[in-house]
Amino acid sequence: MSDASWMVFALTMAFVAMVAHAARAEQPAEQPAPDDRVRALLESPLVVQVPGIDSASITVRADLAYTSDADGPKLDAYLPPTGAEARRPAVVFVHGGPLPPGPLPGALASPKQWRIFRDWGKTAAARGWVGVVPDHRYRSLDGLADSTADLDAVLAYLKTHAADLGVDPERVVFWLVLRRGTAARTVPRGALAGAALRGRLLPSRR
Repeated sequence: MSDASWMVFALTMAFVAMVAHAARAEQPAEQPAPDDRVRALLESPLVVQVPGIDSASITVRADLAYTSDADGPKLDAYLPPTGAEARRPAVVFVHGGPLPPGPLPGALASPKQWRIFRDWGKTAAARGWVGVVPDHRYRSLDGLADSTADLDAVLAYLKTHAADLGVDPERVVFWLVLRRGTAARTVPRGALAGAALRGRLLPSRR
């Protein structure tokens, strides 16, 4: 994959994140958006159609347990159509937070099931990459260590299951979808020991 392809993808995702941030910023800080408005935002389609790609050709491997706890957080993997290169880059889309404590209601129950994340996973797969969307335990600022451990586990899982998922373990990108950037502290640390960090994108906090 060329540097130009990565740049186009990065700029596209940055624009989408900026639009989502602007939409949420319209709400007064002391008055959270009503559940129906939040649900409408999270279920708004991001991708209508990717030219030349039949969405039915994208394989979704859902609810993969990426820790030793079978009841722990899960991830969904979006695999590109057959015929792509055997080992592909993976883009891991990480939700921000903190999420409210306890179970989320209905359609909001699992961030990886929000329409915007499902569409991002499909977009990555349509480009010939593996889209990975994990849930992780970012429930409070005090829980950042749990979130970091989860994302370490995601990276370790992708390395261990690289052959099964068709992932090139040396080309894994974590894309943090954040409003303020606090969760940037959750970028995997332990699993990245000894690895080359080639670069990162930092959101504006203005």
